[in-house]
Amino acid sequence: MASHKISIKTLRFLLLFIFQFLFFQNLIAVPLLISFQGQVLKDSKPYEGVGSFKFAFIDSTGQVIWRNDGVVDIGEPSDSIQLDVSRGVFSVLLGDNSISNMASLNVNLFNNDNISVRVWFNGGGQDFDLLSPDTRITSVGYALKAKSVEELPNNIVLEASLSSSLKAKIQSISQLEQETADSKQKINLLESKVAVLEAASAKISTLESKIASLELVTAKISTLEDRITSLESGASQLGGVFSSVNPVESGYNIIHTFPADSWSSLTIQNAPSGRFGHAAVWNGSEMIIWGGEYSANTYLKTGSLYNFAANSWIEITPLDAPSARSSHSYIWVNGELLIWGGISAAGPSNTGGIYKNSTKTWRGIKLNGAPSGRYGHGSEWTGSRMLVWGGRNNTGLLNDLFVYDPSADQWQEININNNKPAVRYLSSVVLVGSDKVIIWGGVGSAGALGDGAVINLNNGIPDSSGYTSVNMSGAPASRRGHTALSTGDKMIIWGGGKSQSQLFSDGSIYNPVNN
Repeated sequence: MASHKISIKTLRFLLLFIFQFLFFQNLIAVPLLISFQGQVLKDSKPYEGVGSFKFAFIDSTGQVIWRNDGVVDIGEPSDSIQLDVSRGVFSVLLGDNSISNMASLNVNLFNNDNISVRVWFNGGGQDFDLLSPDTRITSVGYALKAKSVEELPNNIVLEASLSSSLKAKIQSISQLEQETADSKQKINLLESKVAVLEAASAKISTLESKIASLELVTAKISTLEDRITSLESGASQLGGVFSSVNPVESGYNIIHTFPADSWSSLTIQNAPSGRFGHAAVWNGSEMIIWGGEYSANTYLKTGSLYNFAANSWIEITPLDAPSARSSHSYIWVNGELLIWGGISAAGPSNTGGIYKNSTKTWRGIKLNGAPSGRYGHGSEWTGSRMLVWGGRNNTGLLNDLFVYDPSADQWQEININNNKPAVRYLSSVVLVGSDKVIIWGGVGSAGALGDGAVINLNNGIPDSSGYTSVNMSGAPASRRGHTALSTGDKMIIWGGGKSQSQLFSDGSIYNPVNN
């Protein structure tokens, strides 16, 4: 027991620390608890009532290694423990997690050679006062560590010093250990035999299933043979019009055969690395893959061409290729792949590149006049230009409109303010006919959208006189992540959802002529 006179602001406390440890003859039953008692005096008189306490263990370097709130951090614990104080005396079991806001003790705490207890007390004021000095836990506290003996000096216990009854017990334990080891070996042998029998049983079951399938096939063959016999019998009664029902004999020609639908795998030799958010287009004989994301925030600037006839991959040159990115727009037109925008390690991008398939080379897209960097934007080929609309970047959602002429490497912003759709990203942008681009759906500032607008084109250039609002009569529910494509003169919408938990399995067809 150690006592300390404390002077704290307006209160003077005397904290008397008493460490009591409970020991049992069976060391394995030693609880991870420390019985802690103390005395608090206010104005030299024993404190009476309920007090708020906080406790922590501090090592020799002053680092906190345990707190009653279970958080190992500097400073006082965030949660306190309410204790009754009678005649100035309080008592608590440190580590008793049945007490509210009391964390358990870990025996490894006592791997430290020097541990002290730090206490904070609040007798009804607004703040807790740190009681000082900290009180060191004496060696008796390390009895908690004595639940197992880690090392004994050599020859500390000799056989001659053991009683005859203890020697007999030790011998009995040794025999029991040997019998246990023998039993385990027998059990392992039996388990191995059981595993072999189970494997054999599984094979027998598989063979029985295959035999049943063969018997079913045999029955079907027998049925077909009976039908063929019946047909041949019927053909022989036609008075010699047909000499046989065999289609390979004279008098028969095969009109058409219908192969069964099936899947076939693409070769993985020289295939590009796995990715998502990449571009994929068909150039007439090859599939072109470029860019994408390998893992979170790991972007790619590589790609490959897959030759359908040869079932082979050829890597696209990375020389002069655009910077690595994902979720970019891409268009295949006039033997060229146009890549623009998306998101990269540096954030939303406003750069791009053009891959010319015939020369297997890249060239850049001019930055002068280009839209701001973005992702989730819509893009479409108007017949002479690439159209870019909306999207999202670090400033928020967008609803601006640009066109890019690859032949002149020239950007042009088209300002259309009449009936302008609300800002959004992940909307669909589809060319219908040769003179209309339809914007629909996506995500706005309040969530999924179900409206849209039509951009009228003049020779592939948007008409700046105004947007035409999409007719809302019979329109599908607001959605994002849907697919949209052109049938030539109409747009088909399918799937998507308002959120990950509300997905749709429906669709609609929109005819802009009947708007």
